Amino acid sequence: MIRRRSDPLETTPPATALHRTFQLNPRSATTRLEQAIETERRRLLHVHGVLHCLYEVLHYADGEDAVLYAEAAHLASIMVDESVAQLDSTRSSR
Repeated sequence: MIRRRSDPLETTPPATALHRTFQLNPRSATTRLEQAIETERRRLLHVHGVLHCLYEVLHYADGEDAVLYAEAAHLASIMVDESVAQLDSTRSSR
C-alpha cells in the first residue's frame, strides 16, 4: 500500500508554545515558577502580619463579638502561616 503525503499517520501535531518553551529551555520555566511561588509566599507573609494586627486590636476591643472576630482572625493567621511553611518546605527540599 502506498501512502500519500497527506496521510494522517505520517503527520505529527504542531507543538504548542508552552511545549516549545519547555523543550527549548526548561530551566527558565522553572525559574519563573520559583519566582511566582516566592512572590506569593511574600504576599502571604504580609497577610499574616495584617491578620495578626487585626487579632490584637479585636482581642482588646469592646463589644460582644470582638473576641469572636479576634479568634477568627487568629485562625486565618494560623492557616496562612501553615501555607507559608508548606512553601518553605518545598523550597528547601530542592
